[in-house]
Amino acid sequence: MMLTGYSEEEIEKILKHFTREYECHFWGEKHIVKPCLIEHIHGDGLQLVYLTPLDTRPNYYLLRIDSSIDISDDESLNEEDFEYYGSVCELLLQMVEEEHINIEHYDETGEGLYINEDGDTFEFEFPMLSCSSGVSWGLEIS
Repeated sequence: MMLTGYSEEEIEKILKHFTREYECHFWGEKHIVKPCLIEHIHGDGLQLVYLTPLDTRPNYYLLRIDSSIDISDDESLNEEDFEYYGSVCELLLQMVEEEHINIEHYDETGEGLYINEDGDTFEFEFPMLSCSSGVSWGLEIS
């Protein structure tokens, strides 16, 4: 969703709407979903996009990125971002990882638990990032 033309107050209302908790059916089961808004804003932040790791569906992240980026064209990144991230997908993943643990940096015990740097175990919970099975992304429109 392009946020150009909206005031900051209107943008806050839009974000509140898109981050509300809601019920959905996924693979025949009922789920409560609360999208995770990434606080870091890239560029002018006037484009609202989603990033859905396949491992955590139906949960997903909402991100505000620069309005000049065509999310289906990596070459639309400015020169600095293209050199640093290399792709739109990597930009989005890095934005999430700056705010949430990426579970792939931790060893798994085999019992669904992970081991942190101190040797303590913890369970995976969204909004931790898990993207080993891939991700999808696009413009938020709902």
